[in-house]
Amino acid sequence: MNGWLLFEIIINLFQATLITYFVRHRFHIVRPNMLFAALCTFAIWMCLTIHLFVPFQILDTYIFILPLIYTFFASDDQWYVKIFWNIALSIALSCVANLMLNLYLSFADATMEQILSETSLRALFVVSTNVGMLLTVFILTRLGRQRIDALSLSALVVFLAILVMELVVVELLYTLRAHFQLDDASFTAASFCMLGCAILTLVLYEIMSASVAKQKMVEAELAT
Repeated sequence: MNGWLLFEIIINLFQATLITYFVRHRFHIVRPNMLFAALCTFAIWMCLTIHLFVPFQILDTYIFILPLIYTFFASDDQWYVKIFWNIALSIALSCVANLMLNLYLSFADATMEQILSETSLRALFVVSTNVGMLLTVFILTRLGRQRIDALSLSALVVFLAILVMELVVVELLYTLRAHFQLDDASFTAASFCMLGCAILTLVLYEIMSASVAKQKMVEAELAT
């Protein structure tokens, strides 16, 4: 096993651990057995790593089905809350990866071939992207955990629809950038905007959740 392959394997393990960490710290876990967490991490790691050994790659968006399954098994939160935050994680990490790619292509005079090749530039890109993902997960796991079920199902459905559309746009941006020679600056601006939209969606969710939670508290106090 060469050094570069080992580097890719370690990075994939880090990402898998990061996703499992998100599940265990974002949701109310009623089955905290570390064996199940380890199995989830291993399954995600396998999906991220399989393309290094065989000519077959699983789309990153599909990989998030695995933590969603683990969430349904290990958490007792409402089903729509589980879907909401797993999609939120998917779009947040996709936005970070897409934004970092466009920053390197636009401001580091890098080409797609250099980023995909076994070079020091790719190593820097991978490490910086994963640092961005780490910060993103850290922030997402600390957003109003005590108000996770404050909103109604109808409100969550609206937010879910917004997140799904944002995720589709992010994937389309990546596909267009990878297959067509279009203006780098435009894609960088679009990536910033999509990340901003995702952040504002979650901020709005938190504001509404806080307001509803406060209203429920007042109603409970008045009832007593």
